[in-house]
Amino acid sequence: MPDRRGSRHSPLSSWDLNDDSSSTSTIVSARKVTSDYQVPNLSEFQQMQPYRTCIVRLKEILDETSSDREFFHIGSYAIFLPHGYSPSNPPALNKHWVGLIQDIRAWNERDVWLKVCWLWSIGDVVEVCNGKKIDTKAFGKMERFTCTQTDIVSAGSIQDSAEVVNFNETTAETPFISDETFYYRFAFNLDTKKIEIDSTKLCVCRRPINLEESPSVHFCPRPGCCIAFHTSCLINGNCLEKKLLANVPNHPGCEKLISRQTQFLRTPSGSTISESMDPPSNLNPVEPGQSSTSRAHWNINASISHTHEQHFSVSEYSLPTTIAPDILQLRHPNAYNRNESRRKVIHRYDLVPKTLLRLASSPMVRGTSHHFPSGFSAVTGNTAIVARARQLILDVTEKGNKLPEEWRECLELPVPTEEVDEWAVEDEGLVCPGCGFVI
Repeated sequence: MPDRRGSRHSPLSSWDLNDDSSSTSTIVSARKVTSDYQVPNLSEFQQMQPYRTCIVRLKEILDETSSDREFFHIGSYAIFLPHGYSPSNPPALNKHWVGLIQDIRAWNERDVWLKVCWLWSIGDVVEVCNGKKIDTKAFGKMERFTCTQTDIVSAGSIQDSAEVVNFNETTAETPFISDETFYYRFAFNLDTKKIEIDSTKLCVCRRPINLEESPSVHFCPRPGCCIAFHTSCLINGNCLEKKLLANVPNHPGCEKLISRQTQFLRTPSGSTISESMDPPSNLNPVEPGQSSTSRAHWNINASISHTHEQHFSVSEYSLPTTIAPDILQLRHPNAYNRNESRRKVIHRYDLVPKTLLRLASSPMVRGTSHHFPSGFSAVTGNTAIVARARQLILDVTEKGNKLPEEWRECLELPVPTEEVDEWAVEDEGLVCPGCGFVI
C-alpha cells in the first residue's frame, strides 16, 4: 500500500474550521503543502485542537464571497490525489484514493490535519499481497475494500468529496449506485492479507461477481437464498423452467399449476414461496364436469385481463376486506337479484395497473446488458424497484388495501419522470439453483 501521509499537491486556496467549543469560523488562506512538509506522528496529532468540521474551498482562486465550498465532517468520505498527479491533470475518478475522515485536528487555522481510514482498491490489495494469486476480474473499478489502515494527511490534500455506498448484495433493497459512485462489499484483512468473503453467498461458480462488467446477473430474494448468480452459470447448470404444482387445501388430490408470473408476483423481498403461494381455503379448483377427486391443473393466471373493455371502476363495487380468491365475483350494491348482468367476475390482478403488474412480474437482475435508464444498470439493477412493486401488489391483492394514487412515487425511481416499463426485463425461464423457484 503506498504511503499516503501528507500531500504533494493541494487544490485548495482557502478553508475554515468549526471548533468543538465555538460555532464561529474564519476563512483564511491555506498554504500549499510541499513534498518536504513534516507530517505529524499520531502522538503529535492527538495534542492538536480537535474540530468538528473543515469547510474547504475547492478552487484555486476564489473571492471571499464565493459559495463554492465543501463541508467535511468526521465521518465524511473524500477523494485524494495519488502521487504523480496534479490538480490540473487529475487521473480518472476510479484512480483516486478514497478515505473516511475519522478525526480533524489543527495547531492553528493554517495548519490542519486529518486522520483518514483508507478504502483500498483491488490494485492496492494486489500490491500488498506480494504476488499472491488474486482474481482481479471479480472486482469492479469503482469497488473499494474496507481496511483498518489509517494515516495522518493534510487537509490541503483533499481533492473533492466522495460518494461511497455500503453495497449489501445479499438484499434486494439496495441503494442506487451510479457510474460515479464508489461502493464496498468486502473487507480486506491487512494481517492475513485476505479479502473476507462469505462463501455461502457466492454464485455456483464460487467467484464474486464483478457487477460493473458482468453482462447479466439474476438475484433470488428468498430468505434461504439471497444470492446473485451469473446468468451464464444458470444456463450452463441447466437451471431452467420446470412446472410448479401446489396442493390445494381441503381438496385432496387436486393441484393447481402456478405460473412463473404468479411466482414472481407473490415473492417479494424477504418472503418464501410457501408463505406467499398458499391458496385460500375457499378456492374451488375443480373445473366444470370434473369430480372433486380428479386431478385439476388450474392456471391461476389464466384469466388475467389486459383488455380495456374488461376494466371497471372498483369504487362502484363492494370489495371484501381481505381479497382471498384469485377469481372475485363482485356484486353491484344496487343489485337485488342474481342477474348475471349486474355482476362482475374479475381476476384479483385486474385491480392493479398493467404497468405495475409488468414491473412486479420482472426478474430481479443486475448487469451491463440490461439497459436501464440513468446509468444505474451495472451495479444496482432493478432489484429494489421490483421488490417495491411486488409489495404494492401484495398489499392490494392479499390484504385488500387500496393502491395509493401516487404509487409511482412508492417505487422510488432514481429519476421520478422515468417510465416504469424501462425497469422491467424479459423472463428468461430460469430457476434458482438453491430453492428451485423462478429467478
